[in-house]
Amino acid sequence: MTDIVASLRRKHTLYVTSVAGILLTMLIGLTIGLTFVSADITADNILDDVIESFQSDERPDSIGASRCFAFVLSGQTAYYSPIYQNDVDFYEEKINDIIHNAVNKAEGNFACGGYRFTVKTAERNNYTVYAVYDRTEDVIRTRSVIFVLLFLFFVTMVFVTILGYAFSAKTTQPLKDAFNLQKDLIANASHELKTPLAIISANLAVMNSEKESTVQDNAKWLESISGQVDRMNQLVKSMLELSRLEQSTIKTELVDFGSIVESACLEVEAVAFEKGATLITNLQKNLFVQGDKASLERLVFILLDNALKYCGDNGKVGCRLGTAGKRIHLEVMNTGTAISEEDAEHVFDRFYRSDGARQNPDNKSFGLGLAIAKATTEAHGGTIACHGVDNKGSVFEVYLPLKRKK
Repeated sequence: MTDIVASLRRKHTLYVTSVAGILLTMLIGLTIGLTFVSADITADNILDDVIESFQSDERPDSIGASRCFAFVLSGQTAYYSPIYQNDVDFYEEKINDIIHNAVNKAEGNFACGGYRFTVKTAERNNYTVYAVYDRTEDVIRTRSVIFVLLFLFFVTMVFVTILGYAFSAKTTQPLKDAFNLQKDLIANASHELKTPLAIISANLAVMNSEKESTVQDNAKWLESISGQVDRMNQLVKSMLELSRLEQSTIKTELVDFGSIVESACLEVEAVAFEKGATLITNLQKNLFVQGDKASLERLVFILLDNALKYCGDNGKVGCRLGTAGKRIHLEVMNTGTAISEEDAEHVFDRFYRSDGARQNPDNKSFGLGLAIAKATTEAHGGTIACHGVDNKGSVFEVYLPLKRKK
């Protein structure tokens, strides 16, 4: 299991890192692309301004025009514009090579003498105007932006990888919990089945040792076997019911929950009378819930039966049904020893039985009843909880979504 979880954590980290890497790559690529496009548009606008102002006495106001110069080509001779003569002098002896490359390129970008240029031309009546823009600083600035973006990319990827691996522990926790739950289920189910199987095996051994005995002679052994088979059958049914509820595969309909609780109380009242216990009810009628009627009936009966088991001699069981806002509120209370905080945290776990439950004289409890009650409540979109009341007893509370009958 450890290897599986570790593998899943690595895969989760790889997936998160890959998604983050793809998104960051797209974002960085878009940013770099826009930077280049913006630089090209700026250079093109500057060159247009230079060409337009070539024969005027004023420099264009465009930002970056100070890094431009212009010349005309008439025949095979290039004449510099007097306005840009100082800019030409900046390149010293490289100017002839720059002009030569600009003439050959005519339009677009070129490199010469360690500089980056963009050239654009405009035809006049008897000559051609060449505007040259030195974009070396733009290239350096763009490279700096790319370097910073790549640095941020790698730093972000390292951070995402570390964070993804850290969060993968939380992501895989439900799997670990499910695996541990499965192990506990198998261990507990095996333990519960061990006793009836041992009894059945012992009874069969006794019957086989008396080859000439009749069915009548073996009646008590057969009755014991039948009882243990029923016990195992009940365990299997409870586990299947719990699995069905936890998968939320229930059919729903509009159900009168008030009627369900009232009927369950009537059935339990006779059991309470036989035990010498008192059942006290306070039930509101016509409370409807969207759910499975059989599951809800089992839920109420489980809570009432559990309360009767632990109410003590001549104890009392209370059942109150009402509303709390937009929810149905069911309370089942019993006198006796108050449930402890530790038991209250685990009482709805599968096969969990407190010390009091282990002393249950009927020896028929598997510790699945309250787990089924919780699964039923949650399958219907509700919540269930319990708590003890000092020197009074225990209280189980169920909240279910209230549906209005049309």
